[in-house]
Amino acid sequence: MEKRDDDGISALSDCLLLEILSRLPSTKDAIRTGTLSKRWEHLWTWVPTLIFSTTNRPPTQRLQNSKSRAEFALLVDKTITQCHQIKLKKFKVHTYYDTRIESQFNNWIRYVISCKVKELNLEFWGRETEFLLNEFIFINSRFTYLRLTGCKLNPSGAISWENLRSLCISGVNVDEDLIVNIVSGSPLLETLVFEYCRWLNITSESESEAGDIIRKCVPTSLSLTQCRQLKLLKKFKLYADYDIQFQSQLNNLILYAIRCNVEDLNLRFWNHAYDDEFVLDQIVFTTSCFNELRVGGCMLNPVAGISWKSLRSLCISEHIRLDEDLIENILSGSPVLETLELDDCYGFRRLNITSRVLKAWCYVDMRFLIVDLKSI
Repeated sequence: MEKRDDDGISALSDCLLLEILSRLPSTKDAIRTGTLSKRWEHLWTWVPTLIFSTTNRPPTQRLQNSKSRAEFALLVDKTITQCHQIKLKKFKVHTYYDTRIESQFNNWIRYVISCKVKELNLEFWGRETEFLLNEFIFINSRFTYLRLTGCKLNPSGAISWENLRSLCISGVNVDEDLIVNIVSGSPLLETLVFEYCRWLNITSESESEAGDIIRKCVPTSLSLTQCRQLKLLKKFKLYADYDIQFQSQLNNLILYAIRCNVEDLNLRFWNHAYDDEFVLDQIVFTTSCFNELRVGGCMLNPVAGISWKSLRSLCISEHIRLDEDLIENILSGSPVLETLELDDCYGFRRLNITSRVLKAWCYVDMRFLIVDLKSI
């Protein structure tokens, strides 16, 4: 082969190079490639993803400085003005929230929506007021992926996310009316995640622990149990700080996911006072649609036999009490179980497994546990 000065990567077509740049951790990394050669100088301006993120979560102490936050906003502004995108695949911003640059946040979102962005990831951190989402967020039918962290969701009308496939809401105020609005306006949802949200009582006006007043603009006559089934929903995840006053509300959400025949159910609850445990509804123990089930910080109290006929992976964690009878109930009711993980569980001394396919992981004090793996 003839010796050439060009490297192999630069010889690739523009579309392949843009695909490579779009997979870099951040837009800042893509911009740095502009120093490689004339060919690369402006290539990053056509990348269909814009990612502006700190390396740590939550953001570093440096970014908590107001001057640094202003510099970050200017960087995003400058980058956006140099882009040539008509269509964007993904936009992510992960930064410390500052009310003084809120208008810039909204300008960025307007820009990416005008570019028909499909994946929107907004993660705001800090102790200040939550970022209030503009109304145009709730009526965008082009979203396929949406992650909202540290935002205030207060739509004044019906939500319309007609093509949304994956939704993650984290660290925000949530009540049943909002959830009803979400599932009613997102018919194609496949993944639904609620992480570390503040659950509010179902009243016309509720006050969160932070003192924020949430006024419902769209009261609905529907309850979650009356909402139409999400036929494509396969994965549901709920992580919550548990309080007994929200037992019914949280259970209604889980039962709705089960009614949608969810295959992957992931539940984790914690109570800082250690005075209550979340009690799973009995229907959870007789649902055959699960392929994967993870439960943490829950009370497992089936009143009859367990029936998880399709379950292949089970993880039980977060200081859950188990005994030999309950474990036997689980194993006998899960005939195709392949993976069993017990993380920080207590109350049993022997784990007797006769399945030929089951793999078991136990993270407990091994001095008090005898594991008997038969015929494996």
